[in-house]
Amino acid sequence: MAIDWKAEVEKRRDDILEDLKTMLRIESVRDESIATADAPLGPGPKEALDAFLNIGKRDGFEVEEFDGMAGHIKFGDGKEDLGILAHVDVMPAGKGWDTDPFDPVIKDGKLNSVPLEDVVGNNKKIGAVSGNTPESNLRKVTMDDELVKTARY
Repeated sequence: MAIDWKAEVEKRRDDILEDLKTMLRIESVRDESIATADAPLGPGPKEALDAFLNIGKRDGFEVEEFDGMAGHIKFGDGKEDLGILAHVDVMPAGKGWDTDPFDPVIKDGKLNSVPLEDVVGNNKKIGAVSGNTPESNLRKVTMDDELVKTARY
């Protein structure tokens, strides 16, 4: 059975936009100077990771967190997994914003926010593969920070 992904997204447009805004509002800048055992890269990336996993759990997906550093949302019952890697940390906002960089706004028909580029790019990847892999599980693996190097891993 073919799924009309555009129609499915359009039916859920408002909910998807609210979930996206939830993620974009989090100032998930890495700051190990205020890290804890549960948030090894600081509270911002941990808050974003928790929000990502909570959205997945709310929507009925299998979720798992790994040491406050990464997590995944799993969809499907196939024999193999197809993983999509992402991260939830952002760089500091910098200067030059006309609005609060962590308060996403629609301007000229486009959503604007500091963390948007990575979120949009990864969600496009999910849309591109999720309708094409019926025999595979789709597993979105999200890390607090894609550049982290730690003695733990």
